[in-house]
Amino acid sequence: MKTKNTALEAKEVKVNDLEVVTLSKPLEIDGTKYKTLELRLGELTGEDLEAAEMQVRSEGIDINTAHELCKPFLLAVAARAARINRNNLLQLSIKDASKVTLLVQGFLLN
Repeated sequence: MKTKNTALEAKEVKVNDLEVVTLSKPLEIDGTKYKTLELRLGELTGEDLEAAEMQVRSEGIDINTAHELCKPFLLAVAARAARINRNNLLQLSIKDASKVTLLVQGFLLN
């Protein structure tokens, strides 16, 4: 299997609303292992927020709280920012999933 690694070694690096998260356990997508996720949160629009909400609701998940507190919604936003399928993010370790959702939550609330 191929392994993809970026030159960035910091746990999180912010460059113009690009968040690079180093994963504690590589994420495998289509046979490629990723040690980092690049979240382009600054490029998202209101349409992305709406699409993330619709995706979560279409999967039968109710959002009964503020969107910024809903983990499935936050993962959907992260997936859009990383330009990958939300189901791939569901394969993250719990530690990495928590890191990603907290990052998105902080971005949305600031």
